[in-house]
Amino acid sequence: REANYQQGIGMAYVVKGLIAKENTDSAGARNYFFQARTIFKNQEEWQLLAEAYRKEAFMLNKMGDYEEAIKYYTLGLDIAEEHDLDKIKAKILSGLAGIMRLKGEYSASLNYAFKAMKIQEKIGDDHGVSFTYDRIGVVYKLLKNNKKALEFHNEALNIRIKQKETKPSDFGYSYMVIGDNYFEMDS
Repeated sequence: REANYQQGIGMAYVVKGLIAKENTDSAGARNYFFQARTIFKNQEEWQLLAEAYRKEAFMLNKMGDYEEAIKYYTLGLDIAEEHDLDKIKAKILSGLAGIMRLKGEYSASLNYAFKAMKIQEKIGDDHGVSFTYDRIGVVYKLLKNNKKALEFHNEALNIRIKQKETKPSDFGYSYMVIGDNYFEMDS
């Protein structure tokens, strides 16, 4: 019972951290995440701990602190690998792919993305696969390989069409990036 109470407090700290970030209180956000991680580590809640690292890394990425985000993604990835948390591992790898793309390290971005995709396919995470396909497509577009980019974006759209509960914004994104690639190709 005490463990559940502590988990709840830790999860509340994660939410408070995300809210503090939205209110541009990065120091407060970091403090809330630290408190959450401390609780999850003490309770040996490895999934929640890895997820807290992932969410903090995502926040740091959004703030433009790529090196710190990479550090926290890596800490979460280590926990996810040690405890066979495939879904979180795939999300972290996909997050690292995104950061590497932003840093212009396209080869590393593709490496992380393909690792994420392999795990997502293994566990049947179609939503994750479609998201990762789009990430790969963006990298190929940046590499001026629009044909390859279109292959991945079209595959992401095909997956979304087959899913029952795809958000309209996901469809909108697919159509936007596909159209953008055709525009780049003067087609």
